[in-house]
Amino acid sequence: MKTENNLHMKDPLTSPFGIKAEFGYTTKWDAVGAVQGYAIYLPYDDAMLIHNLTLPRSYLRHPVTEIASWGFGMNRNIQGTLVIPSSVERIGNNAFQGCTGITHLILGPRIREIGEEAFKDCRSLVSIDLGCMLNKIGKDAFLGCFGVQKVNFHGIKEQWDWIVNKRTLFPTTTRISCIDGIIS
Repeated sequence: MKTENNLHMKDPLTSPFGIKAEFGYTTKWDAVGAVQGYAIYLPYDDAMLIHNLTLPRSYLRHPVTEIASWGFGMNRNIQGTLVIPSSVERIGNNAFQGCTGITHLILGPRIREIGEEAFKDCRSLVSIDLGCMLNKIGKDAFLGCFGVQKVNFHGIKEQWDWIVNKRTLFPTTTRISCIDGIIS
């Protein structure tokens, strides 16, 4: 699969408060040249606050399958809850790094990979909801997220242990729960 990294166009994304955001996308092609999906990103705009952002599942009748590397990085105007839809399978490296206004993170059930430093320095983040198909969390994905109090993983403890691989991802006070019990 190849990725085309050109900005094709911008499309309005409206927040619950009626504020329009312009997001861009790159096209993901399969081996025979058919559009497989899109990786989206949001250019930083100093003047715009986005409260409780739910990203779209599709664009131009194709699924949004990936959040681009640095796609939303350093955008401090995203405030409150961030919902990544069920169509997304991968969150790119540094995708939300430095988004200090995100407080709650809900990741769709099909996400398989969270890239390196994807949520690094999201200092306001207090709760994270992770789907059961997750099988890779990149290095330092949650580094600097000191406020995380609760992680809800929709898989089993054994699966979590395999994903984490003896790394410390969250503060020691973080409560991590799986469908078969509490880890810490």
